[in-house]
Amino acid sequence: MAGSLRHFADMRKIIWLPLSLILILACNGPTKITQKGLAYARLGEQMPAKGLSELAGLSARDTLYNEGGFSWRALILNYGNGEVFIEEDFGQQGLINRIRIETPSLKASKNRLVGMSWSELLPMKNNWDAIYLVDYGVWDVVSTSQNRIHYLLEEKRDTTSFDWQGGINSILTDANVKAIVVM
Repeated sequence: MAGSLRHFADMRKIIWLPLSLILILACNGPTKITQKGLAYARLGEQMPAKGLSELAGLSARDTLYNEGGFSWRALILNYGNGEVFIEEDFGQQGLINRIRIETPSLKASKNRLVGMSWSELLPMKNNWDAIYLVDYGVWDVVSTSQNRIHYLLEEKRDTTSFDWQGGINSILTDANVKAIVVM
Protein backbone atom coordinates (compact mmCIF):
# COMPACT_ATOMS: atom_id res chain seq x y z
CA MET A 1 0.00 0.00 0.00
CA ALA A 2 2.79 2.46 0.93
CA GLY A 3 4.52 1.74 -2.38
CA SER A 4 1.40 2.56 -4.39
CA LEU A 5 0.87 5.82 -2.44
CA ARG A 6 4.46 6.81 -3.12
CA HIS A 7 3.95 5.92 -6.80
CA PHE A 8 0.78 8.07 -6.86
CA ALA A 9 2.66 11.01 -5.27
CA ASP A 10 5.46 10.63 -7.86
CA MET A 11 2.89 10.61 -10.68
CA ARG A 12 1.33 13.83 -9.34
CA LYS A 13 4.76 15.48 -9.40
CA ILE A 14 5.32 14.33 -12.94
CA ILE A 15 1.98 15.78 -14.03
CA TRP A 16 2.11 19.02 -12.00
CA LEU A 17 5.67 20.02 -12.88
CA PRO A 18 5.09 20.40 -16.65
CA LEU A 19 1.63 21.86 -16.04
CA SER A 20 3.07 24.46 -13.65
CA LEU A 21 5.76 25.34 -16.16
CA ILE A 22 3.17 25.83 -18.91
CA LEU A 23 1.09 28.07 -16.64
CA ILE A 24 4.12 30.18 -15.70
CA LEU A 25 5.09 30.61 -19.35
CA ALA A 26 1.51 31.44 -20.29
CA CYS A 27 1.39 34.15 -17.64
CA ASN A 28 4.74 35.68 -18.66
CA GLY A 29 4.46 35.31 -22.43
CA PRO A 30 1.73 37.84 -23.20
CA THR A 31 3.50 40.59 -21.24
CA LYS A 32 6.86 40.33 -23.03
CA ILE A 33 7.89 42.64 -25.87
CA THR A 34 10.34 41.02 -28.29
CA GLN A 35 12.03 42.10 -31.52
CA LYS A 36 9.22 40.30 -33.35
CA GLY A 37 6.42 41.90 -31.35
CA LEU A 38 4.04 40.37 -28.85
CA ALA A 39 2.75 36.85 -28.23
CA TYR A 40 -0.52 37.66 -30.04
CA ALA A 41 0.83 40.09 -32.70
CA ARG A 42 4.12 39.64 -34.54
CA LEU A 43 5.73 41.75 -37.25
CA GLY A 44 5.08 40.43 -40.75
CA GLU A 45 2.11 38.28 -39.73
CA GLN A 46 -1.46 38.88 -40.89
CA MET A 47 -3.27 41.79 -39.28
CA PRO A 48 -6.09 40.71 -37.00
CA ALA A 49 -9.47 40.71 -38.74
CA LYS A 50 -11.32 44.00 -39.17
CA GLY A 51 -14.12 44.75 -36.78
CA LEU A 52 -12.86 42.70 -33.83
CA SER A 53 -14.22 43.78 -30.47
CA GLU A 54 -11.72 41.62 -28.56
CA LEU A 55 -8.23 40.20 -29.06
CA ALA A 56 -6.12 38.30 -26.52
CA GLY A 57 -8.81 38.92 -23.90
CA LEU A 58 -8.62 42.71 -24.37
CA SER A 59 -11.24 45.07 -25.79
CA ALA A 60 -10.31 46.15 -29.31
CA ARG A 61 -11.35 48.76 -31.84
CA ASP A 62 -10.26 49.63 -35.38
CA THR A 63 -9.05 52.99 -36.57
CA LEU A 64 -7.62 54.40 -39.80
CA TYR A 65 -4.60 56.72 -39.92
CA ASN A 66 -3.92 59.21 -42.72
CA GLU A 67 -0.55 60.88 -42.68
CA GLY A 68 2.01 62.06 -45.22
CA GLY A 69 -0.05 60.80 -48.15
CA PHE A 70 -0.35 57.31 -46.65
CA SER A 71 -3.32 55.58 -45.11
CA TRP A 72 -3.17 52.51 -42.87
CA ARG A 73 -5.34 50.58 -40.46
CA ALA A 74 -4.63 49.95 -36.79
CA LEU A 75 -6.24 47.78 -34.16
CA ILE A 76 -6.18 49.43 -30.73
CA LEU A 77 -6.20 47.22 -27.64
CA ASN A 78 -7.23 48.66 -24.28
CA TYR A 79 -5.15 47.52 -21.30
CA GLY A 80 -6.95 49.73 -18.79
CA ASN A 81 -3.73 51.60 -17.94
CA GLY A 82 -2.82 52.30 -21.56
CA GLU A 83 -3.16 50.97 -25.08
CA VAL A 84 -1.39 48.90 -27.72
CA PHE A 85 -1.65 49.87 -31.40
CA ILE A 86 -1.19 47.04 -33.91
CA GLU A 87 -0.56 48.83 -37.21
CA GLU A 88 -0.87 47.59 -40.76
CA ASP A 89 1.78 48.12 -43.43
CA PHE A 90 1.44 51.29 -45.55
CA GLY A 91 0.87 49.24 -48.69
CA GLN A 92 -2.24 47.76 -47.05
CA GLN A 93 -1.17 44.20 -47.78
CA GLY A 94 -2.78 43.16 -44.50
CA LEU A 95 0.48 42.56 -42.60
CA ILE A 96 1.54 43.84 -39.19
CA ASN A 97 4.15 46.53 -39.80
CA ARG A 98 4.47 48.22 -36.41
CA ILE A 99 3.33 47.71 -32.82
CA ARG A 100 3.18 50.77 -30.57
CA ILE A 101 2.93 50.01 -26.86
CA GLU A 102 1.64 52.77 -24.60
CA THR A 103 1.04 50.75 -21.43
CA PRO A 104 3.39 49.78 -18.58
CA SER A 105 1.72 46.34 -18.53
CA LEU A 106 4.16 45.05 -21.17
CA LYS A 107 7.92 44.80 -20.75
CA ALA A 108 10.87 44.54 -23.09
CA SER A 109 14.05 42.73 -21.98
CA LYS A 110 15.58 43.80 -18.65
CA ASN A 111 12.14 45.07 -17.55
CA ARG A 112 12.16 48.10 -19.81
CA LEU A 113 8.70 49.62 -19.83
CA VAL A 114 6.56 52.63 -20.63
CA GLY A 115 6.84 55.31 -17.94
CA MET A 116 10.44 54.68 -16.94
CA SER A 117 12.89 57.58 -17.10
CA TRP A 118 15.86 58.00 -19.42
CA SER A 119 18.17 57.74 -16.38
CA GLU A 120 16.70 54.26 -15.69
CA LEU A 121 16.83 53.17 -19.33
CA LEU A 122 20.30 54.54 -20.20
CA PRO A 123 22.45 52.09 -18.15
CA MET A 124 20.63 49.07 -19.58
CA LYS A 125 22.71 49.31 -22.79
CA ASN A 126 25.89 51.07 -23.79
CA ASN A 127 25.15 51.49 -27.48
CA TRP A 128 22.18 53.85 -27.76
CA ASP A 129 21.38 56.02 -30.76
CA ALA A 130 18.86 58.86 -30.60
CA ILE A 131 17.18 61.30 -32.92
CA TYR A 132 14.64 63.95 -32.08
CA LEU A 133 11.39 63.62 -34.05
CA VAL A 134 10.32 67.25 -34.33
CA ASP A 135 6.84 66.50 -35.72
CA TYR A 136 6.00 64.27 -32.76
CA GLY A 137 7.91 66.02 -29.97
CA VAL A 138 9.74 62.87 -28.84
CA TRP A 139 13.20 61.36 -28.88
CA ASP A 140 13.41 58.08 -30.78
CA VAL A 141 16.00 56.05 -28.85
CA VAL A 142 17.19 52.65 -30.07
CA SER A 143 19.93 50.25 -29.10
CA THR A 144 22.06 49.11 -32.04
CA SER A 145 21.89 45.55 -30.66
CA GLN A 146 18.07 45.53 -30.62
CA ASN A 147 17.28 47.87 -33.49
CA ARG A 148 13.65 46.79 -33.93
CA ILE A 149 12.63 48.08 -30.48
CA HIS A 150 12.41 51.87 -30.24
CA TYR A 151 11.77 53.89 -27.08
CA LEU A 152 9.95 57.19 -27.59
CA LEU A 153 10.99 59.62 -24.85
CA GLU A 154 8.92 62.67 -24.06
CA GLU A 155 10.47 65.73 -22.46
CA LYS A 156 8.74 68.58 -20.70
CA ARG A 157 10.81 71.51 -21.98
CA ASP A 158 10.92 74.05 -24.76
CA THR A 159 12.34 72.24 -27.80
CA THR A 160 14.00 75.41 -29.08
CA SER A 161 16.46 75.23 -26.17
CA PHE A 162 18.37 72.10 -27.09
CA ASP A 163 20.41 70.53 -29.87
CA TRP A 164 18.22 68.05 -31.76
CA GLN A 165 21.29 66.53 -33.40
CA GLY A 166 23.09 66.00 -30.08
CA GLY A 167 21.78 62.47 -29.69
CA ILE A 168 21.63 60.85 -26.29
CA ASN A 169 23.68 63.64 -24.69
CA SER A 170 20.82 66.07 -25.37
CA ILE A 171 18.16 64.05 -23.57
CA LEU A 172 17.18 65.14 -20.06
CA THR A 173 17.62 62.36 -17.50
CA ASP A 174 14.01 62.74 -16.32
CA ALA A 175 12.55 62.33 -19.85
CA ASN A 176 10.01 59.49 -19.73
CA VAL A 177 9.32 56.62 -22.09
CA LYS A 178 5.98 57.54 -23.68
CA ALA A 179 5.85 54.48 -25.95
CA ILE A 180 7.80 51.41 -27.00
CA VAL A 181 7.58 50.76 -30.72
CA VAL A 182 8.45 47.47 -32.43
CA MET A 183 9.08 47.93 -36.14
